[in-house]
Order: sequence, then C-alpha cells, then structure tokens
Amino acid sequence: MQVDRIDRFSPDLDEFAVNSPDATFYHSSTWIESIARAFTEMRLECLVARQGTELLGYLPYFIVKKGPLRAAWSLPFGTYGGPVVSEGDDVARTLIDSFWELRKRGGIHEVGLVDFSNRFVGDKTGVVEETTHILELKEDFDSLQANHFEKSKRRQARKAQREGVRVTEARTVEEVLQYYDIYLKRMEEWSESFLYPERLFAELFERGPGRVRLFLAYEGDVLVGGHLNFYFKDTVIAWNGVTAGPGGGSQASTLLYSECIRNACENGFR
Repeated sequence: MQVDRIDRFSPDLDEFAVNSPDATFYHSSTWIESIARAFTEMRLECLVARQGTELLGYLPYFIVKKGPLRAAWSLPFGTYGGPVVSEGDDVARTLIDSFWELRKRGGIHEVGLVDFSNRFVGDKTGVVEETTHILELKEDFDSLQANHFEKSKRRQARKAQREGVRVTEARTVEEVLQYYDIYLKRMEEWSESFLYPERLFAELFERGPGRVRLFLAYEGDVLVGGHLNFYFKDTVIAWNGVTAGPGGGSQASTLLYSECIRNACENGFR
C-alpha cells in the first residue's frame, strides 16, 4: 500500500466517497472545494492510499496558520473529517498514522481530526468529546410531528402559518446572498467574533445542486430567515439557519425547521 500527499481534491475521490460508509457531506468535493475557495489562507491537502492503481481510501485536511506555526485539521470548523475507506480498518489506520506523522513536518505543531464514527479514539492523541444531535426519520412526517415534536413547537409552527409565513426554496445565488445579509446582521447582533464569508455560501450553492439547498421564510414579500441544509446519501445536515426582525415574533424559525424535516421525510432521507 502506498500513501501519497496531494494538494487537490480529484474527481475519483468524490466518486469513492459516494460508495464509502465512512464519508459524510464534509468529505465531498462540494464542501472541500468551497472551503478552499472561500478561505484562501488555508491550504488543502489530502492523503491518498492506493494499491497499484486501485484507490483504497483518502483523508482530507487543511493546513491552518496560527501565527508562526501551523495546524493540520481534518476538518476545520468542527466538521466531520478523518479517513474515508471502502471497508476494514487497515487502510484507515494507515491513513491516520500518516496523518499523525505530519507533526514531524516543519512548523506543524498541531494535528487533529473530527471522528464522527468514534472509531479511532486516542491511542496517540487526546480526545475532546462533542455532541451531534440526530433525528431518525423512520416515520412519515405527520407521525413524526405528532409523536416527537413538543406541543409548543407544533403550536408555534401553526401560529407561523396562520400569520402568513410561507416557506419556499431558493433557486438563485441572489436569494442566497439576501439570506446571507440576514445571517450577517444576526451574527453582529450576537457579537459573534467568527463569521463565515459570503463567498462560502455562494460557492456551496453553486457547486452543490441537489446537495446544498436553502429554504427561505417570507412574511408577505419580506424575507425573514432561512435554513441552509446539506444532503448526502440518506442524511440531511441542518447546517446554518437564522431568522431576524419579524421572524422571531411569528415563529418563522420553528416553521422552517418543521418544513425542512417534512421535505426530508417526503424525499426518503433517513
């Protein structure tokens, strides 16, 4: 087995990810190339394992500058990373060992990965436990809503509908940028120090038709919020959602979540 380090994300890796049980949306070209274009100060690299010409697996990461030093993260911003393989742990372990070896490169003082599968816990590194909330969509939407939504949330969604809030899906980049303006203002109101750049939202939407979908909430003709979701295999990731102005009083946020879940149920996501 040979492990090579490359500085791009090739099309064969994307095809490999679709068929790998390890891969999430964050391992796809849609996310990785969007990040690379939006954050030009970070450098994309990828470890690729092959046996002859056969692709066995890969591990993407970004080199992030921290003053005079650098960190390698798979993947940045707390998104799932680590190895993507077709089967077995041997290839995955080889990729991870090669990843840890990056610490011997000049200037790289920190190496980390977000292991959603919890398969590779801390024999060579410390572990920080984080939480991911998962909603299983085993029922039709009406049953899911009746059996698992809090009564207050059901009331809030109905209230939003009575008050004329409608949820529709964005079709253009212009709509995405309108939503970004709401996101930006909301982050400023919350005094958030970190903001995703506008270019990331646009890159994701343009690169990910079908995989990246933005649902928008309107009160009349006024855009009051939205939710940007990622779709990959049988999973939907609710990535970014905000409402502003009159959206809070009308419970537009609750209706957005509800309609995103309804759409996922109706389209066979699990």
